[in-house]
Amino acid sequence: QDHAAPLIFIIAGTGAHYASSYPEYLKKLFYQAGYHVVQLSSPTSWDFMASASRFATPGFSSDDADDLYRVMQAVRAQQRDLPVTDYYLTGYSLGALNAAFVSHLDESRQSFNFKKVLLLNPPVNLYTS
Repeated sequence: QDHAAPLIFIIAGTGAHYASSYPEYLKKLFYQAGYHVVQLSSPTSWDFMASASRFATPGFSSDDADDLYRVMQAVRAQQRDLPVTDYYLTGYSLGALNAAFVSHLDESRQSFNFKKVLLLNPPVNLYTS
């Protein structure tokens, strides 16, 4: 956006790249609704494992959340001049589970103080996510 607006982080689903079809759809949806948008690859995607994961072995949700949180803080630091009014978080599939863990982490660290967190189709069984 070219003005002050809320920012939403979108976490992709199992193995998905940040620019795969579903994050792209959500990006357009939230951007049209007036949000700044940041798309994040799933911690189970090759690009996240290679560039952002401390251990390159995803699957332990608290470690994945910590990695995602560091990336989110780095994005915010890189975009210091972006006028953000509030922070929101969403994820779909395994990204929804990641969003829940990131939200829980933020409750103690209070770096973003998410106004709302939306979990889209979170996995009931991680083996079939």
